[in-house]
Amino acid sequence: WVLIELLCTDDQFRGRGVGKLLLVAALAYSAVKDGKTAAVLTLGRGDENLAAAELYRRLGFQPMPEELFVEPEDDGHGRWVDPRHVLVLWDIRQSLRSLTLQEVSGAAKGTVVPQLEDDKEELQRMDSSHCVEVA
Repeated sequence: WVLIELLCTDDQFRGRGVGKLLLVAALAYSAVKDGKTAAVLTLGRGDENLAAAELYRRLGFQPMPEELFVEPEDDGHGRWVDPRHVLVLWDIRQSLRSLTLQEVSGAAKGTVVPQLEDDKEELQRMDSSHCVEVA
């Protein structure tokens, strides 16, 4: 499992595909680099976070089966996670295979990612030290 603890974009960048690009990159990295096969996340702000819920649904996330949860114990602070807001992606690779480069790039919404701009057959990957590798 890969646990995605926090994924958010600044208000001025919402609706441009940045969140999708970040999530797809995190999923791809965890699958390729770490061999993870599934992902789990909690929908922040719950039912009111419709845009994030739709993004996760389009990428294949589903509600975690309720039988995997136990009744919360009272810890005195009232902290618990609503099972409806815990989402799981059972097969990362299958989900990523279903996406096209155009769906991920963000270009349709004005987001520019230089590594995705060229119409080359080979996709180049650039790491934090700006080393390019052909994927």
